Amino acid sequence: MPNLLGLYIDVNSIGWSLLDSETMKIKAMGTHVFSIGCENFGSGKRELSKKAYKRTKRTTRFRYQRNRIRKIKVLELLIDHQMCPLSNKELEAWKKEKQFPKEALKEWFRLNPYNLRKKAVIEPISLIELGRIIYQISIHRGFPVSERNRGLRDNVMYVGLPEKNRFGINHTQNQIENSSLGIYLNHLLPEEKKSYTYTNERIRNRFLTREMFQEELENIWNFQMQFHSELSLKLKEELIGDSGQIPPKKGAVFFQRPLKSQKFRVGRCPYEPKKTKCCISSLVYQELLAYRWANSLKVNGRFLSDQDRKVAVHFFMTHRRFNFGRLKTELENPYAHYNIKEEESIKGSFVNASLSHPSIFGSAWFEFNERDKEEIWHCLYFFDNEQKLISHMIEKWGLDENQAAKFAALQLDKNYASLSKKASGNILYFLKRGVNYNLSVILGGVKNSLGENWNSIAENDIQFIINSVMKIYNEHKVIGFVPKLTAFLKEEMQLDRIQIKKLYGQQRSNEHSNYLNKFPLDKQTDKEIYNIKNPLLITAVFQLQSKLRIY
Repeated sequence: MPNLLGLYIDVNSIGWSLLDSETMKIKAMGTHVFSIGCENFGSGKRELSKKAYKRTKRTTRFRYQRNRIRKIKVLELLIDHQMCPLSNKELEAWKKEKQFPKEALKEWFRLNPYNLRKKAVIEPISLIELGRIIYQISIHRGFPVSERNRGLRDNVMYVGLPEKNRFGINHTQNQIENSSLGIYLNHLLPEEKKSYTYTNERIRNRFLTREMFQEELENIWNFQMQFHSELSLKLKEELIGDSGQIPPKKGAVFFQRPLKSQKFRVGRCPYEPKKTKCCISSLVYQELLAYRWANSLKVNGRFLSDQDRKVAVHFFMTHRRFNFGRLKTELENPYAHYNIKEEESIKGSFVNASLSHPSIFGSAWFEFNERDKEEIWHCLYFFDNEQKLISHMIEKWGLDENQAAKFAALQLDKNYASLSKKASGNILYFLKRGVNYNLSVILGGVKNSLGENWNSIAENDIQFIINSVMKIYNEHKVIGFVPKLTAFLKEEMQLDRIQIKKLYGQQRSNEHSNYLNKFPLDKQTDKEIYNIKNPLLITAVFQLQSKLRIY
């Protein structure tokens, strides 16, 4: 006789019961208990997946390996130019046997690098001493803070951690304004032949940028060049790099491997499954947000007039943040009742408000064509070098130095929106016509299904489509809307099955449960289980799978 299997999956157990399908009596039952699929379960942000420990160890190994490779590269250059007492033979032994030659470098390591860094900018030092400075900076070389997209200057790295007595970048920059980093750090060392006095300010307990070390090392090199003919510009580029180039060239001491692109991790658009979500600061998506908000406003229970809607959209696009009371005074009826409070704070369009500010492009920003706007936005988003961006904006777009500097200082939000750029454009087309957002999504799917044929449709026919879809939606929005819409598109617009599939939301409406005779136990199923991205559920499903394998 056929039986029914009931399952209850919890975070650390699977309860099951077997019922007779005719009598509905329980034939057997039980519980399988297993360990929870994460560490610190129930601790909120302290929860960690089982893979987190392995990932931490793996990244630590990678960091040690890269540090070792950088040390070897620096030592090779120092040995070849008599700046390190180590021999090439001993270095090769370290490469192969991974045993660091401590004895050979014992006397070299006894040299105080902070004292040497102070001496190196005021008097000549030997090549061996200069090599000791270079080696020490190659190990402790600061944080790589880029010129652009570094975030707000009030973050922890810049202001420090007062509760841990850790000073920020701003503090150290103020201290070395008329000095060098090495001189400042050297004076923090305890004085010789004097009793040690505890102080909160320590050499290591601080945030430092990589540019500080590079600038100091370049100053030391330029000063010592007059005493040593071996210190050539070519060797300087190999060891330190050249900050004067655009982009700056980095030598062995400051080399940093470019980060791998994480674009593949961007989610897919719910309406365009083959398209990735666009950036939240994208111009198309920002305009969509403006029209979506303006189309939701009501005055005395009715939607805004076309004139008021244009005013609301323009106000949204030209302000980073504002209270509704400020906009209300510019509408046709400022004393009427609106569906939003005057004191409510609204986040406007940061990118459009910034670029249309008088200090950059002013009102001329809205007169640019879409292609030029997109090109300017790409410059702001992708340029890494601030000086190169400033030069480009002066030469290509005619900004003066102050305008270009303010443009380069803008920081875009690089998070991702919920829609793709293509879907945003299709939906925005109807939002501009005053249609509310929900209907605009449906009509955007209709426009997407027609593809390039939409551009050849007359204005009267477009209005007929909008009115017809709105009528179907109002009559059948509770139940049966999708079949009615599909029938209308097939009969009136002669759409085929492939075009119907391009409707927004159609993929999800067609989803249904597929009942399987057996639980799949192949490799492809394992990949799909890992795609769940929930460590607790992954563990539970694999435990269920392991039990089903037995039977």
